Amino acid sequence: MLNPLLMLDPRKPPLTPRNTLDDAALLILRLAVGGLLVIHGFQGLGDPAHRIALSRGFGVPSPEVASWLSILGEIGTSLAVVAGLLTRLSAVLMTILMTTTWLTSSLGKPLIGGGDPGLTHENSLFFATGALVLFITGAGRLSLDARFEAWARSQT
Repeated sequence: MLNPLLMLDPRKPPLTPRNTLDDAALLILRLAVGGLLVIHGFQGLGDPAHRIALSRGFGVPSPEVASWLSILGEIGTSLAVVAGLLTRLSAVLMTILMTTTWLTSSLGKPLIGGGDPGLTHENSLFFATGALVLFITGAGRLSLDARFEAWARSQT
């Protein structure tokens, strides 16, 4: 029988302290990676001209379009990752976005520090790595993905 609170997947092993901790760790990772990146996305939304100017300075083609896609991509993938909704798809898109961001803005520069005060280049790598882990593992049982999977199985 499905746990009505968590809508756990009956095909997965029963809850034990170990896999409960695994699911909690995935939730913490989703909240950290998605929560921090959504803040970054909303900062870009608050000052899109600054993001466009940065993109133009990095030599990004069509900096206006690229900047808006980046801002909307950060917000959209982050919200989905936090909720655990379409997590693997959102995480792979986030990995691509953050890797591209790092390659266009940070490649060849020091990870910490550099010319601009407060500008660090490790953030993109942090987000890409966290998203890659979520792509590999999925969201875990404490997610909307798990709820929808359980609901879909109960309908058949």
